[in-house]
Amino acid sequence: MFEVDSKTVKKYLSKNRQKEKADSKAGLPLFQQYQKLLLDGLKDYPNDTRTKIRECFKKEYIHLYRHDKEWLFKHLPDNVSRHVLLKLLIGLLGMMSIV
Repeated sequence: MFEVDSKTVKKYLSKNRQKEKADSKAGLPLFQQYQKLLLDGLKDYPNDTRTKIRECFKKEYIHLYRHDKEWLFKHLPDNVSRHVLLKLLIGLLGMMSIV
């Protein structure tokens, strides 16, 4: 009918099966894997700032920032302004000098 060698058919069928297995192993899409990793990190380090999280999860943060910024900012901790941090630091230093 098609005049194709049986070995050629087996070769291409084998390649398709290998590709299907590899695809099924991949599981979740990349952005969902990164979302899960970042959420796990946020649970493990609940007191970390956005900057610290960005440093610890560089590739995940960058990928989500580029592809799903809305989700990323929704799940990150609130921004803490430098002014608030400075006041907190001055307060802590003042308490240390009293003791």
